[in-house]
Amino acid sequence: MTINDRKKDAKRRKRERREKNRRKARLGKGKSGQALLLEKMKKSKYLLGAKFVIEPNGKEKMSEVVLDFAKPLLDECRDSDTEKKAISLAILVWNMSLLPEKSRDQAIQKMYSDLLPSDDATDLATMMYCVDMLMERKRKYFPKNKRAIIDYQFSGSGKDRRLDIAPTLSH
Repeated sequence: MTINDRKKDAKRRKRERREKNRRKARLGKGKSGQALLLEKMKKSKYLLGAKFVIEPNGKEKMSEVVLDFAKPLLDECRDSDTEKKAISLAILVWNMSLLPEKSRDQAIQKMYSDLLPSDDATDLATMMYCVDMLMERKRKYFPKNKRAIIDYQFSGSGKDRRLDIAPTLSH
């Protein structure tokens, strides 16, 4: 390795450390996404007096489940904004998949009207394809997982993506 290569490598490592510190600062003075999510939930007026379990014994991590569930959407994302939208859609569809069929169909129709205010047929077709694909993935790969997602915290993107999920213990 030449001197120039070492200098470039040292600059790259310094830049990476600086970016890592900036991400931590954006998350809340070094607090993890999980700590921020727990704080947010404890402050929620809807969850007053509720007990929280970070990682219940014998249960798979819902953050890993959701990332696996949303993988086809995430594979198409090119930046953190589209990743956040993909995760949000996947979580919405996950929770709707747990509803009884009649309620689920009504919820999906409402979602289409709320998220697609325009009458663009292409947007509607794309959304319908994504929802159908996710519903099929839930049915095929996660049929026994009935845990609803109460809240989530998303940060980073790509390899630095971090997802913290607050699920129900069972449903």
